[in-house]
Amino acid sequence: MLLDQTGLAPEAVAGNVKTRIVQLLMMAAFGHRAPEALRLAAELASLPEAGGESSLDLFLLYLTTTQESEGIDTFKETMQHHGIDIGGKLMTYAQEMLEKGRAEGQARKQIEIVEGLLRVGVAWDVIQAATGLTEAGFQKLKAQLLGADS
Repeated sequence: MLLDQTGLAPEAVAGNVKTRIVQLLMMAAFGHRAPEALRLAAELASLPEAGGESSLDLFLLYLTTTQESEGIDTFKETMQHHGIDIGGKLMTYAQEMLEKGRAEGQARKQIEIVEGLLRVGVAWDVIQAATGLTEAGFQKLKAQLLGADS
C-alpha cells in the first residue's frame, strides 16, 4: 500500500526500495522538488537487488512512459554521475515502446480493413487471401486489442 508522501522532503520518504522509488517519482511528476526527487530515485534504482525484477529496469520503464524528456535527461545525468551508463537501456525502452505502438497501430488498421470488407459482404476466403487472417485469427486479434484498451 502506498501512502502519499509527496509533502515530505525527498530524503524523508520511507518504505522499501521500490516503494521509495515510486514515491519519489510521484513527487517529481507533480513538481515537488523534482530534481532532488529524481536524483534520489536514481540512486535507489542503481542499488543491487537480491532476486526479482531489477528496480532499475522497472524505474526506466516507468520513467520512459510517464516523464517528460527533461526528467529523463536529469535521471540519465544523475546515473552517469554515479558511474552507471543507462543510455543504451533508455534507448532500448524507447524503441520497445515505439515498436509496440507501431504493431498495435498495424493491428488496428488490419481490423478496420477486415471489418470494412465484411460490411460490404466480402467472403472470408477472399479476406483471408488478401490479409492472411483467418476468421479465428481475426477474432483473436480483435480480442487482444480490446483487452489492451481496458
